[in-house]
Amino acid sequence: MFFTYLRRELRRRRKAALVVASGLALGIALVIVVTSVSSGMGKAQDKVLQSLYGLGTDMTVTKAAAPAASSSDRPRFQFDAREDGDDSEQSSDRVMVQGFQTLAASTVAKVSAQKGVQGAVGGLSLQVLKVSGQFTRGQFQQDGTGGQQGGPGRNGSGAPQGEVQGGGANFDVNSYSVYGTDVTEPALGPLTSSKITSGRTFRTTETAARVAVADSAYAKEKKLKVGSTVTVKGVKFTVIGVATADSGDAAANLYIPLKQAQTLADAAGKVTTIYVQATDSKKIDTVKSAIQKNVSGTTVTTSADLADT
Repeated sequence: MFFTYLRRELRRRRKAALVVASGLALGIALVIVVTSVSSGMGKAQDKVLQSLYGLGTDMTVTKAAAPAASSSDRPRFQFDAREDGDDSEQSSDRVMVQGFQTLAASTVAKVSAQKGVQGAVGGLSLQVLKVSGQFTRGQFQQDGTGGQQGGPGRNGSGAPQGEVQGGGANFDVNSYSVYGTDVTEPALGPLTSSKITSGRTFRTTETAARVAVADSAYAKEKKLKVGSTVTVKGVKFTVIGVATADSGDAAANLYIPLKQAQTLADAAGKVTTIYVQATDSKKIDTVKSAIQKNVSGTTVTTSADLADT
């Protein structure tokens, strides 16, 4: 009875039924599209932010105010003056803290002590500027006029007359980034956003070892592989692994133990970034507020902040 009545009504009001059916179909289609786009955006955002932070990292802590670089922070290079005509290549490295701003390493413990923090680890970001090349001594060319006027020399001084030709300097500037990683906490830090594709990562006992992990793009550019040697400020590091960033750009070209990075930059007991993992992802905002309130002079950045940016 009901279906007979429904069939008759649909036949009598075909246009109205068609309009209603089209509206319902359009509404359902819009809901499906919006849901799909929202889900896709969420997954894309998580993927991008994952590459910026690393596995398990919920927020980063940095110094609040960036001081102006002083004259002593400016890159300055010195080369020996050689009187023996030695034209061999010379080089000089300048290791600078990224952004010229650091936090005391003790701040890591203060952050770790905040309620809701499961773990925290510090890292030191460095920029290395390497200048290498050689000076070439010019050759003195006598003008061949002899001492026709004024004695043996043209100006009467007895000195041969002529000019220096050739010579000069040819130097190359190479800039790359180095990140000091706390090898005792392998689950946190910038290296966790990359996958070791060759060799191995750091061992927890290699806090003072002269070893390095190279980013795959940098390793390809410089033809580095496991067992290769890289020199930073006169210190040789052995490449033990090659890492490939999961997505986006890698945090650094080279990763070395934190203590070695602090020594190279004359920044003992200093870090530039603290990576923080919360006990509960739903309480990240609460943890952020606690750190900002109890650890002065810091800026806390979460994945939500990066998404807003």
